[in-house]
Amino acid sequence: MNNRNIILLALASVLLGGSSFAQTTSTLSPTYQSIRDNIFVAKCLTCHAAGQQADDVPLGDYTKLMADGTIVVSKDLADSSIIAAVRGPNPQMPPKRSGLPAVTPAELATIQLWIQNGASEQ
Repeated sequence: MNNRNIILLALASVLLGGSSFAQTTSTLSPTYQSIRDNIFVAKCLTCHAAGQQADDVPLGDYTKLMADGTIVVSKDLADSSIIAAVRGPNPQMPPKRSGLPAVTPAELATIQLWIQNGASEQ
């Protein structure tokens, strides 16, 4: 992660009231693999994995996720539906009834940075 990205992630974490920056950057980086392993596995793949009730939103498979063309749109936050689904005071995902924790501001900032940087797999 370059210095500019670290600064942006730290600033977003502070401004959005997320968990400590040191804690976030030690395991989470703006790459698909990191986001999948650190956010999607814990908060999304219970429903959004192959064979699950919401497998039409394939968050666990990079190729299928990007082929969808609407969930994540490279370099386009406004058209990436994942952002609207997890952002705001009452996010749609994960649903409250699931009992899964909401995406934190620091996690959202990381997802946004990944998309802005081109949403590459590596």
